[in-house]
Amino acid sequence: MPGQFWDLGWDSWKQIERPPMKLWSLCFALTCLAAPAWAWDFRGHRTVVAIMNDYLGSETRTWVENCLAQHPDARVQTLEGACTWPDALREERPDSMGWHFINLPFGPGGGAPAPETNQVVWAIEHFREQAQISSDPVLRAEALAYLIHLVGDIHQPLHASNYYGPGYEGGDQGGGKVPFVTPWTSNLHQYWDSAGQPPEMTVEELKNLAIRTGGGPDAHEVNFKLWADESHGFAINVAYPGGAPPSQASAEYSERTQQLCARRLFLAGLRLTYVLEKLGPGASYH
Repeated sequence: MPGQFWDLGWDSWKQIERPPMKLWSLCFALTCLAAPAWAWDFRGHRTVVAIMNDYLGSETRTWVENCLAQHPDARVQTLEGACTWPDALREERPDSMGWHFINLPFGPGGGAPAPETNQVVWAIEHFREQAQISSDPVLRAEALAYLIHLVGDIHQPLHASNYYGPGYEGGDQGGGKVPFVTPWTSNLHQYWDSAGQPPEMTVEELKNLAIRTGGGPDAHEVNFKLWADESHGFAINVAYPGGAPPSQASAEYSERTQQLCARRLFLAGLRLTYVLEKLGPGASYH
């Protein structure tokens, strides 16, 4: 039962029967190689869309689906595909890499401030505007796909942080340089992209946890910089306990990560709903 699994802590999870070691090692290696460097994994983004689907009005959903269906790339033509499509484009469009995060520095080593352009706060506003004003159906579909994806990204705490300190004088790249080995991750950023959950966790289970956990800041607050600041604060206070990168997934750390990520996914789904409703037919964005 989905609900029963979520009650397991890290120590209990380790007792679950595993596949044979060779198979598990292969799955682990493939997961690490396939994991996006700067995004919720596909489950996270599809969880955001699944939550959005529970709240989005039928007229707006039809409008979004019709817009996406006009794109020539089949990956964009459904909500489930569009929400992960921007990650697949990063090699084709290297200039888009910075759109997925914002490096807000913290730590004893200082660090450079975030740029005003080519980062997630700027990109969300840019694609929101393009989805609203573009008369080109392909560009509008792409804008909606990026908007759906990036609203998810900005709610991941390590998409809004860059730790500067001993061993990370040049920044830790949102935890991407921090070794953090679990059966399914090799660095801290990957762990948070997975919402602290193993790869066998389904989208439906993650959605159920997010709904049960719920809560958080105002879902109707459409302030993209505020969303980034929220994530930044959670990175400092939860992802980096004691003001420094963690070295292992203790039971307490895992529990806090899982609960916070569930709340952030739920909030991302609600906020995405509100943003799209303000773009839908007959609406005007304020």
